[in-house]
Amino acid sequence: MSIEQVEVLVPVPILEKFSYLLPSQYKDSPPRPGTRVIVPFGNRNLVGVVWDVKKNITAKGRKLKNIKDVADAGADTFVSGSAIFGEPDYFEIIQKMRDSLKVE
Repeated sequence: MSIEQVEVLVPVPILEKFSYLLPSQYKDSPPRPGTRVIVPFGNRNLVGVVWDVKKNITAKGRKLKNIKDVADAGADTFVSGSAIFGEPDYFEIIQKMRDSLKVE
């Protein structure tokens, strides 16, 4: 099954992106990277930030949840603060974030 999925960063102390399905109302205008979205996470809803939108992904054996809503854009501070919260070495975490953005 081919789907459109969105990789989202959520404010949890894990350096990992989480994948969600893009609801049909956003297919013509998917959220761009940096856009805030509301996503289900465990038994609660969190505000996350879109990292990437991928088309034609095969979701073999994975049960993904839908993004609940798209909020406003411009969440750089939110993402940075969430990623480094509780970490002993802020510089190291920020450097990892920068390295992951480098295009090869």
